[in-house]
Amino acid sequence: MAEMTVGLGVVNPLAAVEPSAEVVESAIQWSIRMRSGDADSAACERWRAVHPSHELAWQRVQWMCGALCALPPGEASTGVVDAFAVAGGRRRRRRQFVAMLAVAAVLPMLAGRRWGDEAGSQAVYASTAPGGYRTVSLGGGGTLRLNTNTAVRLSLEDRTEHVELLRGEIYVDATLRGAANMLALQVLCPFGSVACEGAAVFAVRLDAGRALVHVEAGEVHLHGMAAGPHVDGLAAPAGGCYELASGGVVPAPQAARLDPLGWVDRVLAARDMSLESFAAELSRYRHASVSVAPEIRDLAVSGVFQVGDVAAALKLLTRMLPVRVAGLASWSRMPVRLLARDTGAPARRIKM
Repeated sequence: MAEMTVGLGVVNPLAAVEPSAEVVESAIQWSIRMRSGDADSAACERWRAVHPSHELAWQRVQWMCGALCALPPGEASTGVVDAFAVAGGRRRRRRQFVAMLAVAAVLPMLAGRRWGDEAGSQAVYASTAPGGYRTVSLGGGGTLRLNTNTAVRLSLEDRTEHVELLRGEIYVDATLRGAANMLALQVLCPFGSVACEGAAVFAVRLDAGRALVHVEAGEVHLHGMAAGPHVDGLAAPAGGCYELASGGVVPAPQAARLDPLGWVDRVLAARDMSLESFAAELSRYRHASVSVAPEIRDLAVSGVFQVGDVAAALKLLTRMLPVRVAGLASWSRMPVRLLARDTGAPARRIKM
């Protein structure tokens, strides 16, 4: 196999250090002992430092265990999660971890085949329903948060940890990934990719015809899709907001009317947002839509609303604005509509 590139095109000097079956077995044993508290962490660090193949085997085992442990039964593409699903209870944790490593031990990539080969590639899936929220551990360090109605595919190919955003919105906290981490991280979507090889925090949201990327900390590299192949990457520092679309990567104006990262704290923080736009955001957290009567669509909405309880958010709107709710707001599968309510006092409106 020819020398390969990883992440942002940096030549990987470890392309020829595929771990042997013996090294993989040792990595599994060290993982079991470390998890159970039977090993000296310093001794484990020394073993990992003996040769690059030791560290590579260690990170592969940790990635597989971390990714699968975070998922409930039935959500792995191979179906192996059912064998060691976390069912609660401290007495079962070590047995589940050992079973997990046993599964990893028989994976094709752990039998000497290069990770990323078609037959050896493994992937797991994670998702949320409308109104859902969950956190998944990243194998190379850090966490992945999934907002409402979101689906991702997690995989490890060669030495890059891939997060494919299939729908929805994610928040990636990779601050625990240091320069010594052998796994690069790449988020893929239909409009391009976001890559980082160090500590970074960023969010990616799929919208109609585009993906929005907000960089909160660190630096990432953005690659758009132009007529199929990736175009040259753009370095995106902290504080930036960018759009990935069919035409490539372009800076996007900051949406001052809605905090783009408020959902991470389970809130919608709006400032002079039109009622129509706000209702569209609320709809993302329900199975059915929240529509607005034309005569009130330009009413201004400002405030902080809990996305975990859309019915309560709608009730709060009726106290703040001259509107009323038609429909069963407490039943998320039933469409609701906001209608005008006569209060005798004019309400503030914004220019649409």
